[in-house]
Parts: sequence; structure tokens; C-alpha cells
Amino acid sequence: MTELTTNAPSSAPPTTTISIPTTMKAAVRPYWTSFGVDFLEDYPVPAAPTHPDKILVRVHAAALNPVDYKAPRLIFGKVFGMDVCGTIVALPPNCKNPDLNVGDVILGLPTLGFAGGLSEYTVCYASKVVKLPRGWTVEEGAAMPVACSTAMDGFRQAGVLDVYQKNPETPPISSILVIGASGGCGIVALQLAKGMGIPTIVGICSAKNADLCMANGATQVVPYDDPTALEKFLDDTKGQIEMIYDTASYGGAGALFGADEDPYCYNPKVVALLPETSRHSRYIQLNGSMRTKVHAVTLGLVHSRQRSLIVLPNFSGMQLGMELMEKANMKPIIDNQHDFSKEGVTQAYKELKSRRAKGKIVISISKKEDSK
Repeated sequence: MTELTTNAPSSAPPTTTISIPTTMKAAVRPYWTSFGVDFLEDYPVPAAPTHPDKILVRVHAAALNPVDYKAPRLIFGKVFGMDVCGTIVALPPNCKNPDLNVGDVILGLPTLGFAGGLSEYTVCYASKVVKLPRGWTVEEGAAMPVACSTAMDGFRQAGVLDVYQKNPETPPISSILVIGASGGCGIVALQLAKGMGIPTIVGICSAKNADLCMANGATQVVPYDDPTALEKFLDDTKGQIEMIYDTASYGGAGALFGADEDPYCYNPKVVALLPETSRHSRYIQLNGSMRTKVHAVTLGLVHSRQRSLIVLPNFSGMQLGMELMEKANMKPIIDNQHDFSKEGVTQAYKELKSRRAKGKIVISISKKEDSK
């Protein structure tokens, strides 16, 4: 155990001495290019950052994302996890975010490639954290960063966010369709759409998850496992949906709405839901086929009304996203919580890879009072 003197901003109380161990528990990727989980009891604790945009955090909870097992160690680093909620235990001199103090409970993104969320301590970007809202649990906080910031980036790319920010008293668009509405990213998109006051919020999910989506912002649910209802919706709603947020197609459990025969892998029937003339018309596809991603990254040759979001998420809209959650009187939905052990982490990823989670899957790592 080492004694660490933390440097707080000038507006904060005097510097504080906190005991921080030299080793910690961490869930790590053992392989450079394929998926696997190792659980280490003696992984080195990150050093207290000196960079103005980095802070040391004692992690209380972390949430899982599909990119965790899709992206190898070569890209995302050794430690798993992109979503964290924890207590700040060390700030650098001249911290980039002057509103932060040692002891603040925050939610945000770790410094990918160098630190991860599935560990007892991690390093986060000071510019990519927000304070945990009053009345939220740390598990709820951990469920937000990737899902919320990715959805907000989707709204930004669709032109919806700019319209909302210019006139927040008026709905920015009249309608949105969320495909994969009962998953972690889909539910947050429903909730944010409600916060912006969008009057028609349609969710596509399984029939058994319809009530969940209706309780979290949807005004209508179309069950994808009822082919007749789905086809009727696609035929009857042509040109009436101003934005599509697709979290499911090419998501790892089969392409519900992709069309491999099409050169850019979008389904013409889904794109036909968008008006031809609306300047806000966008099909925001969170995953996209590999062909779509290659075209988007290299040539930009994606259908003019289609955008493929390449995670890493843009965190710039996170604070507004939290305000929209409060406006909608919503909190994240957690499908399941697991303990921080090799068995718990392995089971959590097994559930995530099934693509049947309703909301987010969270790992509970430490209690808030344990961080002091």
C-alpha cells in the first residue's frame, strides 16, 4: 500500500492523502487477436496521472459492450471495459476539467489502449466524465457512457441534435424508429428521444420486450418476430419516419434488416421509411456490415441517407444526454449484475454475446464507501 498525495484544483479543498494499493484485480484479454478472459489478482495499479486530461478513478461498477469482445487487445488494450463509474482518487495539476474534485463520483470512459473499466482502478479522461446524478446507483451510472454518448452522436450526425439545441422547447423531428429497441443502446435512444419531446417514437424489438420499450419512451412497438406486423409497418409507413437508429443489424446475431445483395448493405424497405425531402432524414446504423464500414471509412460511399457509426463514441454530448434523461424522468435499464470474479465476468460476456440482454449488463466491483 502506498500513500498518494493528490493534487486538487484551486477551487477544491487542500490536497488529500489517500491510500492506494500497488496491485489490483483486473479482467484482461490474454490474446492479441482473439477473444478470451483472464482474471488477475495482482495487476499493477495505474500510476497517478500527470497529464491534464487524465484522472485516477477507484472503479465501483463497469458495464459491458459488444465491442469489448469484437475488438482485440491489439486495438483496445489489455484490460476489458469501456463503461465505468467510480470515485476520483487523484487529479493531475492543472486538470483540464476544473469542475472535478477528489472524492467526486463520476461516470465516463477509461483511456482505451492504456486502461480499462473491468479493474479496481482505472485512468479516465477528465474531459470525458460527468458527475453521477443524485439518486442514481453506481451500477446505473456505469450503464450510461457508451450507450448515451453513441446515441447522442447518432442524433448529431442526423442533424437532430443541432435543431434541438437551437430550440429545445420544440421537438426537433416528428418521428424516430429505433431498431433493436430493447437492447442497452436501443433503450437509451428511446429515452433520449422522449427527453427531446419527439412525438412518435417507434421501437422494433421482440414481442416479449414490447412492454419494456413502451415503459421507456416508445409510443409504438413493432415486433420483429411477427412477420405480418413487421411487413405491414414497412409498407404502411413509407416516407413517414424522419430518423432511423439501427442498433441491431449486423450486430452479431444475424442481420435482421441488412441486405447482403445490395452493394452498400442497407435494406431498401427500411430506407424507404425516410422521407425523400426531409433534410434531417438519416439512417444511423450502429454496427453496419463490414462492407458498409469499409466504404464509410475509406471512400465515404454509403447511401446518402445512411450513416454508419464507428465506435469509439463521441463524448461531447454526454452532459446534454444526462439532462435529457432527467427531463424524460428516466434511468438506465440493467438486465443483470454480476460479481467481479472470473466466473462472474465470463458469465456476463456469455449473456452479452447471446444478444438477448434487455438493457445493460453490469459488473459490481466495489462499494462507494470502500474507496475512501
